[in-house]
Amino acid sequence: MNLATQAEDTDITFNELPNVATLQFPTQIHVSQQKAGLSTTATTLYRHIAVSNRINKEDPHHNFFNYLTKVIDLTIGTFYRQTRGRYWRSQKLQEMIDEPLVYVYYSTNKEEIAYNSSSKIKAKTQSRKKRRVGKIFKLESKKIANYAEDEEKYDDDDDDDDDESSSQHNAGFSSIKAFLSFMYTEENSKKILYLYEIHVVPELQGFKVGNELMKGFLGSVKQMAQKTRFECRGSLLTVFSENEKAYRWYLRHGFVLADDSPFDEEIRPGIVEKPECYILYRPVNLIDTNLL
Repeated sequence: MNLATQAEDTDITFNELPNVATLQFPTQIHVSQQKAGLSTTATTLYRHIAVSNRINKEDPHHNFFNYLTKVIDLTIGTFYRQTRGRYWRSQKLQEMIDEPLVYVYYSTNKEEIAYNSSSKIKAKTQSRKKRRVGKIFKLESKKIANYAEDEEKYDDDDDDDDDESSSQHNAGFSSIKAFLSFMYTEENSKKILYLYEIHVVPELQGFKVGNELMKGFLGSVKQMAQKTRFECRGSLLTVFSENEKAYRWYLRHGFVLADDSPFDEEIRPGIVEKPECYILYRPVNLIDTNLL
């Protein structure tokens, strides 16, 4: 396959993913929370789908991505600080801006908060190796470097206050309670869906919201596998080795250590050294009993 054909196939696939997500992810997730001695609180989360390239065009201040890094901070920020340092959010923001990702997010707002994915976009065909285990992303862009100079200013998004539309969007971003992002790519000659992020805000963890997200993602993998021209073989993700809760959750959903994943290494009797992350793989035809 020549490079032009490969690029065309990648573009077709990227434009197909939002359609697949629309079919596989529930339009609403209903959450009933009951605390000891208190009445039950019902929350409805509404599904929205966006694509990174489209967001970049219509959100020059990256408000949407900025808020998602805050959600990530709430869930696994501790692990990022341990491995990537104080300015990990700047690095993460650059990743999210650069990669051709499909975002499925759930909000307490019915109306779209980010930006729609109605127009077709060109996907980048650059190598995805940069996201692999242990890779520390360099702060190459001046804008991102400026964020790193003052994390407080970065966190507060003060630069956007003079933009009325940005302020309106920022006001609505706090209604995002869960999201995931994924992409179609190739690893070790296998075409797969790569689960880039999956997060649920702490107050809604334990109410099966994550299961609903995973069910939609695995359904998307299966649907892509049924489309013969895509030849999707399964799904891939990385997880911090110290994040034992998430690691066990992925194992329950059928993921296993990939053949090329780093492993724990016994450096001397009784002393085990863990890698920064594990790479987990799940074949497409596996039945997930946790989702039945």
